[in-house]
Amino acid sequence: MLPACAGEPPTLPSADAGSATLGSTSDTTATSDAATTRVDDTSGSASSSATTGDVDSTSAGDDTTGGTVVPPTCDPAPSTCTNPSRGPGPGTCDVWAQDCAVGEKCLPVEAGGVYYTGCVTIIANPGQLGQACTLDHGGPIPPQDSCDVGLMCLDGSMAVAPSCLELCGCGPDEPTCSGENQLCLKSPNSEFGVCRDACDPLLVDCPPTMGCYAAPGTDGFVCAPSLAPTALAYDPCTDAADCAIGQLCSDVCGVDGCCLDVCDLSGSDPCAPGKACVPWYDGSAPPLRCNPFIGVCLD
Repeated sequence: MLPACAGEPPTLPSADAGSATLGSTSDTTATSDAATTRVDDTSGSASSSATTGDVDSTSAGDDTTGGTVVPPTCDPAPSTCTNPSRGPGPGTCDVWAQDCAVGEKCLPVEAGGVYYTGCVTIIANPGQLGQACTLDHGGPIPPQDSCDVGLMCLDGSMAVAPSCLELCGCGPDEPTCSGENQLCLKSPNSEFGVCRDACDPLLVDCPPTMGCYAAPGTDGFVCAPSLAPTALAYDPCTDAADCAIGQLCSDVCGVDGCCLDVCDLSGSDPCAPGKACVPWYDGSAPPLRCNPFIGVCLD
């Protein structure tokens, strides 16, 4: 599930499905140090309203590529736990702390729109991070997957086969990821989260089968499979990945989001005739370390 800039990650697994999708747009606001992003605490998504105005590039960093500032990872997840989980939410175990018995792991499952947790047995020779995986939908609930402890089988969408992804650690308030260039994408009510590779919409730095979409609850972007690879500008979207590669789901179209082409604010003519490139981030400056030249094309 992923929404707008932010956006949402792959949809969380249900008792019937093992694939993930991205989040939706919302109207609840949350303020960051340098800009305002819209965060939907009930859907795990976030979106950014495109606004006109000057762009302050002082927070982006020093490296440049083709005139566009290339900042470090925007809003990365820490690797050290400073705010551990307060204990299990709905269910019998804590996904963040992985507190099941030896030989078991804690996984989330969705039923009737509500997520809860349970301990499942780890299979012999379990899959490791990034390896292909399977889910046993005919077995226990939560369904047993073929990944090791601390990992979850997710991402079966489009051309991307399901694989073992890292579950975020520590706790929902300050989740951690082991990678240096990752963001934690949390479920609608923060029952759990998965670590995804961060990206920059202007750099096309994701695998060919993935787009760079806004990450829910953060100011950054993550690589995720497109759920609508043929989407056109202004097509409706409720999830960040409901747009084609090279587009972002924005809330400027009203209650429902719409797909808008990404543009480079530092370019001389980044959009088609009759369209203007406007800043993705609200306010006069982007959040610290985020690329200030990310924009979307508006009529």
